[in-house]
Amino acid sequence: MGPGRRAVTVRLGPGQLRSAARVLRRVGLRVEIHAEHPAPPPPRCGKHAGVVRLVRLRLSPRLPRGLVVVEGVSVEIEGLGDGDQRPAYVTPDLTVCPAGFLASDERLLHPQDVEIAVEVVTADATREQVVETVGRYAGAGVRALLVVDPRTDPGSWTLHTEPVAGNYWLTRPGRYGEPVSLTSLGGSLATDRLPRYVP
Repeated sequence: MGPGRRAVTVRLGPGQLRSAARVLRRVGLRVEIHAEHPAPPPPRCGKHAGVVRLVRLRLSPRLPRGLVVVEGVSVEIEGLGDGDQRPAYVTPDLTVCPAGFLASDERLLHPQDVEIAVEVVTADATREQVVETVGRYAGAGVRALLVVDPRTDPGSWTLHTEPVAGNYWLTRPGRYGEPVSLTSLGGSLATDRLPRYVP
């Protein structure tokens, strides 16, 4: 850099960075992108794991042939803007998907392959965080999302279905003890005796 010239800093979002890298690769330059790692989420309590375990055990026997319930599988979110700093996927606590995914090398499930996703609200989640999470699933086109909330007394759940234009058109709330009707899976899910966080 010549004397008297100042360095110019350009900040790019993840989408812009990927686009710039594609352009540079076309002209023959080797480009590597080293992503910054976001802070890990706070540890979850044992009751959170208890809810996930019980829901998984109750869902599994009710699934039609060819479907499985799995933990830790991420679902792709398409169409994030260049300025969006969030990852282009969501990772539900539980996902009901085709059994064939378990033999796949794919890292992300397509939203249309998800029969239902289950999110258990963490003890320290805010209302805004829950609303944002539901919106991300709706925006991805996940056809059904069950949100279990152990923070309330006696505990509650909400089933969101029919995603249209980034929102769920149908939302059915319920309390612990009331079964969740899962018509797409041909049955219902019992919610009695699920753990509840102590205030």
